[in-house]
Amino acid sequence: MFYFVSARPTIVTSTPITTQIPGATGEQVDLTCIVNGKPPPSLSWKRDLNAIIDLTSLNDDKVKSIISERDTSILKVTVTNIGEKFYCIALNLLGSDNQQYTIRERGMLS
Repeated sequence: MFYFVSARPTIVTSTPITTQIPGATGEQVDLTCIVNGKPPPSLSWKRDLNAIIDLTSLNDDKVKSIISERDTSILKVTVTNIGEKFYCIALNLLGSDNQQYTIRERGMLS
């Protein structure tokens, strides 16, 4: 007898250290999103959680690259404003999860 285990996506990068990214205007920063789920969820990035189009579909010169491997996605962006927000969205057949990432001033952790 075989059992297939399925699970909705869960983003596991949810501490202030990993979601409040230190940066300065003009600097490039990396936002790392790690997810669990079965079947493996797809990962996307958005500036607005309710946006229809994700950052991979936009011609945005702030986005330097998006690297995705298995359960991890890394968004490399150029900071234009302290307080900018980005969202990682994980989606599979069983549901979705999201995590907000905020660019904060270097040295300040709120």
